[in-house]
Amino acid sequence: MEVDTSDMHGCAPMIPIIITPEAIMADEARILTSILELDDNLRVHLRHPQAGDAELSAIVDGIPHALWSRVSIHGHNAVAAAHIGVGVHLSSAALAEGGALPPCTVLSGSCHTAAEVAAAPAALSYVTLSPVFDSISKHGYAAAINPSGPAVRLCLSARRVIALGGMTPEHIVDVAAAGFAGAAFLGYVWEGGEALERCRRIVAGARGVSRNIPGRFPSPVHLVTDGVDVATTVEQARQAVSGGCRWVQVRMKDAVSADRDAALILLRDFCHSHGTTLIVDDDVQAVHRTSIDGVHLGREDMDPAEARAILGPVPLIGATVNCAADAERLVAKPIDYIGLGPWRFTTTKRRLAQPLGAQGTRDLVRHIRDLGIRVPILVIGGIVGEDIPAVLASGADGIAVSSAICRAADPAAAVRRIMQDFETVRGQ
Repeated sequence: MEVDTSDMHGCAPMIPIIITPEAIMADEARILTSILELDDNLRVHLRHPQAGDAELSAIVDGIPHALWSRVSIHGHNAVAAAHIGVGVHLSSAALAEGGALPPCTVLSGSCHTAAEVAAAPAALSYVTLSPVFDSISKHGYAAAINPSGPAVRLCLSARRVIALGGMTPEHIVDVAAAGFAGAAFLGYVWEGGEALERCRRIVAGARGVSRNIPGRFPSPVHLVTDGVDVATTVEQARQAVSGGCRWVQVRMKDAVSADRDAALILLRDFCHSHGTTLIVDDDVQAVHRTSIDGVHLGREDMDPAEARAILGPVPLIGATVNCAADAERLVAKPIDYIGLGPWRFTTTKRRLAQPLGAQGTRDLVRHIRDLGIRVPILVIGGIVGEDIPAVLASGADGIAVSSAICRAADPAAAVRRIMQDFETVRGQ
């Protein structure tokens, strides 16, 4: 799917999900394959509560293996376990029971209230919330979710929630604007005939909008400081913000926590007064100590699920990806964005991983999307303005920059040039 990057400030692509009817359809594997081939961002849920494991296995076996990563099964955990890449969708009753979660690549669950969304395990890649509109497939199942209510709004800003219940393509714009990560379709697809054509309309509708995520993706240009002391770090960030930078990560690897906190406190009010998101590298507890907006976690730092348990649903959590294995470890993790790199060799990072270049970046972005990870991706590592066309062509959503700004003679002017370069490329 081509992601609309015309306004990446607080946006991400919508996820369309097609849920099967309860009764197994004739030639179902072929039908679902045709649907999955419509768009790389689309998922299919197999929902056959009365079917046996053998029947479900036969359907999955009939779908090309390359598409399994975009298939989830409602229940039937053993079938998913036997088909590597296939996800599991848990009922609200199963979530309420608790217990160990089934091991799988993509794990999701059903919720019917904001409280259930808030209580759902952090390991879930997404949850469905229903009924948002009057159900088409369940007569008498009336809308019960108010997307503008404060409890629902908090849930939508904190995790990926899929709107379910009475969904048609005409509803996509409204649920995207509300902050839902996607929309799930059941009755609309199967009860009107011409299922494949109806799925085409869904895909077209999803391609035409982006999810509104207040504060979840502050800017496609992200500054990473490289100061070794408080004064240098603060000055780098202040100049960048003065030039229009709206997302700053304070990285002070060798500093003691007191110095790192001092820099964050000095920058916090300044950044917020300029509409700039401020996060810190590595130090999860510093988010609470200094009341900043989030944390970026490297490969050897705290697991994102542990960080989310400490921080709660609101602070941003980013994670580093240098290779396919890194991406695979992030499946189902509660992250808001990925920092991917390095693009090229850079002296600002110790123990630098193998540079990816344009082709390596493109391949890794595709792998991330194939895993079902839909958060924005920022490319980092020696990035300069001239790299922006190739970075966006790779499928990434933005850039993270350090030396090109921090070591510039005029950091504010450097930010303005990079922002202008970004806008120029997006306008082409």
